[in-house]
Formats: sequence, C-alpha cells, structure tokens
Amino acid sequence: MKRCIGFTLIELLVVIGLITMLMAALLPHFGAVNDAAKSQACDANLRWWFETIQGYRTTHREWPEGEGSALLRTVWNSTSIEKTEPNLERCFCPHLAGDGKKRHLLAGTDIDDLWRNGHDTADIDYACRKDRRNWERGKVAWMADDNDDGRAWNHASRSMNVLYGDGNVHLFTLEELVDKGVLTADESADLQAERSDLVLQCGPQSRLPDLRDLRY
Repeated sequence: MKRCIGFTLIELLVVIGLITMLMAALLPHFGAVNDAAKSQACDANLRWWFETIQGYRTTHREWPEGEGSALLRTVWNSTSIEKTEPNLERCFCPHLAGDGKKRHLLAGTDIDDLWRNGHDTADIDYACRKDRRNWERGKVAWMADDNDDGRAWNHASRSMNVLYGDGNVHLFTLEELVDKGVLTADESADLQAERSDLVLQCGPQSRLPDLRDLRY
C-alpha cells in the first residue's frame, strides 16, 4: 500500500502553534531593537545640529538669535544649511511621524521659504536653549527631545536624548531618572505599563535640572 506524503492536520496545527509561540517571544525584542535604532538616529540628528550651529557661529561670528526651536529656524533660514528634504527631516525625532510633518510643512510652500513668516512650536521636535548665554560651557544642555511639546514622550521607551555643549549626546532612561531622583520607582513602573501620562518636560518647570534652560 502506498503511503501518502504530506502533513496531517494535527502536525500542521503543532507547527502553527510553534511559529506563533516563537513570534510572541521575538516580537518584543524586535520592538526594542527598532526603538534603539530610532534613538541612535535621534542622537545623530542632535549631533548634526551641534555641528550646524557651530558652523553658523563661525560664519556669522555670533550664536543664532531666537528662543527654543525658533533658534533652529534662524539657523535653517541662514546660509548654514542646504535646504533639502533630508536636512528638513533632521528637525523631527525619528520616533515620531516626521515624514508626515515634513509633507504638511511643504504643502503649498517652497522648502526655501519655510518658517519665514511665523511658526508653530510643534513644527520642530527638538527644544533648544532659551538664550545665547553659556553656549560654550560643555556641561550646559543645548538641545533635547521636546517630548511632543510636553504632551507625550517622543521615544517609545520613555527615554530622552540631550545634547550638551561639548558635542556629546546623553540618553536618559527611566532607570537613570529613578536613580537621580527625578522619577519615583512607582512613576517609572506606571510609565512602562502605560498607566501614566506623565511627561518629562523641558522648561523652568522640568524635573531634570539640565532641561530647565531649554524651550520648545
């Protein structure tokens, strides 16, 4: 008698069950890897802005004018930046819908004319120093994720990138914020479990002293 070659229904169900279990086990790791990649891209954005602001100062022999993200618009509207869409994307945190914001900004507007007549603080995902004092001090924060204008965390991991005057970027994690006493362990646990809408803001009210001289 010939034996049929193939899988029985039970065998197929077992294979499907194993695949499902593997996917359930691996998906959180894929999410963590994706989040880490976006954090690194955000880090690269801040380092690019550091070099660009330094270039502005070299060209104009002074730090750019403006408070907060308005300062970045001053740099954008200067000759220090090539007006391209890839450079425009550096205005947005990779964790957020930067491409959608870019399309919204460019709707009916030439890229060379962006932000020449007024602005919305939500147009840029980074907060910046409120004035031009102490820019050269290495321990002074220059820029940071603005956490969606104080409404939500930019990073899915509830972490935050901060650029300092020495050109280095530091990623503040929830664990470190707890160690520094900025957050309580319970607040951190609630944030990780998505039971809290607490946001680490920039500005004078910030729990993290490094962020108090930054503005949206």
